[in-house]
Amino acid sequence: MRIARYLPVAALCVTLPFITGLEACLGLCDFESDPACEDPERAQVLGAVTGPESSGASFGLPGGFVRVEPTFARALAGAVTAELAKLPSTGVAPHKGARRPHQSDANLVPSDKTRVERFRPGEVIVRAREPARERKAELSRALTFELDGVFDEPVVVDVRLCGTSTRCLADLRTKHGKPLDPEATAEAVLVLSRSPLLVYAEKNLILQAAAQPNDEFFTLQWHYAAMDLPAAWDVTQGSDDVTAVIIDTGILVAHPDLEPRVTTLGADLIDDPEVARDGDGRDDDGDDAGDQACGSTCHSHHGSHVAGTMGAATDNGSMVAGVTWAGRLIPARALGAGGGSLADIADAIEWAVGNDVDGVSRNPYPADVINMSLGGYGESAAMNDAVSDAVAAGAIVVVAAGNDATDASEFTPANAPDAITVASHGNTGPDRATPRKASYSNYGDKVDVAAPGGEQGEDVDGDGQGDGVLSTVEDYVTFYQGTSMAAPHVAGIAMLLKSLDPAIDQEQARQILSSTASPDLDCPEGCGAGRVSAARAVHAIGGDLDGPFVIASPSIVRVGRGQRETPVIFKNIGATASPVSLGVGGENRSACHLDRDGGDLDPDEAVIAVLSIDRDEEADDRGECTITATFGQQSAEARVVWTADEVQALTVVDVGAVRIDGDGALAVERIVTTSAVQQFEYKLFNLSPAEYLVVGLVDVNADGDYDDDVDAIGIFQPSGGDDDACTQASCGRLTVTAGQTVTGADFTVAPGFGGGDDDTGGTGDGQLGDGCTDGNECGGGLYCEDALPGGYCTTDCAGDADCPDAGLCFSLVDVTGDEYTVCLESCTAPTDCRTGEGYTCDADSTCYPG
Repeated sequence: MRIARYLPVAALCVTLPFITGLEACLGLCDFESDPACEDPERAQVLGAVTGPESSGASFGLPGGFVRVEPTFARALAGAVTAELAKLPSTGVAPHKGARRPHQSDANLVPSDKTRVERFRPGEVIVRAREPARERKAELSRALTFELDGVFDEPVVVDVRLCGTSTRCLADLRTKHGKPLDPEATAEAVLVLSRSPLLVYAEKNLILQAAAQPNDEFFTLQWHYAAMDLPAAWDVTQGSDDVTAVIIDTGILVAHPDLEPRVTTLGADLIDDPEVARDGDGRDDDGDDAGDQACGSTCHSHHGSHVAGTMGAATDNGSMVAGVTWAGRLIPARALGAGGGSLADIADAIEWAVGNDVDGVSRNPYPADVINMSLGGYGESAAMNDAVSDAVAAGAIVVVAAGNDATDASEFTPANAPDAITVASHGNTGPDRATPRKASYSNYGDKVDVAAPGGEQGEDVDGDGQGDGVLSTVEDYVTFYQGTSMAAPHVAGIAMLLKSLDPAIDQEQARQILSSTASPDLDCPEGCGAGRVSAARAVHAIGGDLDGPFVIASPSIVRVGRGQRETPVIFKNIGATASPVSLGVGGENRSACHLDRDGGDLDPDEAVIAVLSIDRDEEADDRGECTITATFGQQSAEARVVWTADEVQALTVVDVGAVRIDGDGALAVERIVTTSAVQQFEYKLFNLSPAEYLVVGLVDVNADGDYDDDVDAIGIFQPSGGDDDACTQASCGRLTVTAGQTVTGADFTVAPGFGGGDDDTGGTGDGQLGDGCTDGNECGGGLYCEDALPGGYCTTDCAGDADCPDAGLCFSLVDVTGDEYTVCLESCTAPTDCRTGEGYTCDADSTCYPG
């Protein structure tokens, strides 16, 4: 699968270009900042950066690629870094100072967590040694006798509900009929577990749904923790009986992370065949045929991104998670090439709720929820009527506020009286005490709530990715930003509410969303009730918020390389105050230390504990601990994960096109960023015809500077030359002409700290002096020294005694003058060496290049 990265990073409110008086939301192509807008008079360079597959691995050098001569590399890297710092902080070229590369969470080893048990006081599960279903009264009397004298007052056991012939549930009550308290229940379990009548006795634990999905890139979806979604999943993950219709560009129904959730092909409501781009007008196929949003062959797949947020296949170990884990997603395609017409969109709304519409079959699954991430300047009675019809039919209608940084009341359908209108906010990571409205988001009295929509130019949580919303496009995933991304978060919450109470209507949903929103949002212009909270919303239906209710916000905290402290936040979203105690558990609990053990939390208050991590305590490449907040008989949990300082894993690479001017001066013309999410593919777009160096940099220690002993650098070598041929005058020079597209510009970045060697120790069968391409081919703990021709299996040494196979310990000096010692293969004749690769038996009786 490939990743669609060449689309606008700011997925703007979709235009309605065919309506008189309505202004287009999408402007002309920006050739300087939008990689999707290709200028035919300029050149494009496409390629990929290779790197390690796992923590601690080196950056190997495959055939045909070279590492830059070090002194030249440092000068070049300094020039690129300096130019990068001058660029504006955008999704295309993030400021280097924001970068904090880290080991991918996908490589973390699951740990055994220490959790606080939640159980029902006064209830015990017992398994009798003899059949008990027909002898409940007899067993009750016997177990009551077992507890005689254990407590200050008599305790009565009532075995009342049997699931099998021997496993039953027993109530434990005082003589006044009051259930035993938690402490007494636990003590009773200990006593009864020793009874000769029972196989076991245990507490009746309260179990929750598995609210932590295993999707590949879930840990990059900060936007779910930002609206307290994991705590909502403990209540509901959705229902197959709930239907959502997405009125947009259609849905890529064959997308592997969408196909399980798309119940039918839906409908294509686009009347104009040229706009539809599928050869006809209206039909019963809502598949996304493309919208040409970024060129004749480039499409936004906007509706698929929206659909993925609402309900990508979740907990399937692949790609991303959705707000809901269950429920129908149905496409109503109303946006095509250039946008969509009001008539088509209004008809799509009517079709969504099961009304008859010309040109398509009736929707067999009328919508419980409708999402419209679209809009344009103006007001429309037809749009307002269609939205009102949908609401009257029982649907919850959610719309985007728009991306013009102005009053939402000027845009339709954001100004529709009956719609729930959603503004956008950025990340709520620990570095920002109060999140703020996204810079582009519309605002004003028409906005009901705000939801995560992204701010690509920021990296608040320091995960090395711009803070966009990650969801599905084409056959993979990518980041977008916009109120188009915020609305489906709220539509997804509406689906969760419908799963709990199918009778909830539009005004009830608006009231729940508004009354449970968090007011801690920096939006002086007005963002409704504030930041939407999925947890508060779903718990409000069940009455759980009548008392105290504490959640972790966020539930996953990542600690960047070099960090020693991080805040961990728990907040009370309930209606009453409660004392909260904090505890540390998890695999690396001994390395984690809190600055407080709890506190009293009033409603809407938070306790912010500072967690200090003793990195010297743990020698592993990564670690984690669990912070548990206990309130009453309930608990909430935050998982803290970190990467050790010494881990040098490839996670984010800045790739630059460095122009070589006539006087030999270097000038950076274009810089883009790629990462593991993009499979390290990159596109240097719209380059002026000239001679270039294509260079990749990894700011390993995230200090914004190039440090030759820590950071990594690589250069694309068009000629496929070797190190000896790489000089300042010739190394990596690539000449491009107007309209040219260069593909396959792949290269490797190599860290200064490792000299490019895979020195982690191999598990293969290669012996000292054997050729190799990586350390896995070498055996006996040897690594691959790739500075020598064809690679060389070796190991570090302090003397000959450290060398296997009668090898000899020699010092080597690299081109920078640095000296290091390695073992070399001993020999008595040239035939003992790899003569075909230029090795000979030298005067020191070692196999070495001649």
